[in-house]
Amino acid sequence: MKSLTSFSRIRSAARQNLAGNYMTFFLAIVVAVGLSFAIDSILSWAAAPLLAGQSLFNLIASLMVTCLVYSFITVLQAGILYVSLNIARRSEASVGDVLLGFRYHPETAIAISLLTALLRTVCTLPLYLVMDRIYAVGIYSAAGAGKAISPAAAVPAFLAALAAAVVLDFLILYSYSQALFLYIDHQDYSALRCLRESRLLMKGRRIRYLMLNLSFLGYAVLSVLSLGLGCVWTIPYYNVSCAEFYMDLSGNYSGY
Repeated sequence: MKSLTSFSRIRSAARQNLAGNYMTFFLAIVVAVGLSFAIDSILSWAAAPLLAGQSLFNLIASLMVTCLVYSFITVLQAGILYVSLNIARRSEASVGDVLLGFRYHPETAIAISLLTALLRTVCTLPLYLVMDRIYAVGIYSAAGAGKAISPAAAVPAFLAALAAAVVLDFLILYSYSQALFLYIDHQDYSALRCLRESRLLMKGRRIRYLMLNLSFLGYAVLSVLSLGLGCVWTIPYYNVSCAEFYMDLSGNYSGY
């Protein structure tokens, strides 16, 4: 197995490559957030007559609007990763890079995100089923049991289902965490191939990626305490570090 770079070197490389690029990244984030808010507002306004009411048609219309907004945000997310990779590879990065996904195969990025979301949803089904069962029959008190579930049975069942959902969600989320990076690097890859290659890259390295994410927990706390001002530095630092991690995994350091 390939010897991987230490976290300290990954973060150090991210800081060095970000020198002079913080404003570019920050403006790219502003553009992405602004466009996401705009499309959400426009679609919600345009679909407002269809969303009023509680019928099946209204539910389907609401779901379609949610999927459209989610797809739009996914394509912008791919653009942010492209900005991150350009900075990590010391290529010329620009605010316009955030629109990469709209220029090439946006359907692939959307499929990657939707398939991952679907798998994560399936993984939470056991938890929802247990919660639904407990809610349906209730938990009995000392006053009388009837058909209700005892607390001694309900609590362990809930905790077991919760633990299973968390573990499965972690496996899905981290196994396919590199799929959008692969989509950017390989224009000929299908969504399924990006997911498959990501799973292979992350085999035995999911905990390592989790630890990298947790290493930014302190920065996240400081960003909150600074009323969000720290995000101007923390968000670019985190994203470029993730790009460095991907390059270390894939061995692909070539610019575009």
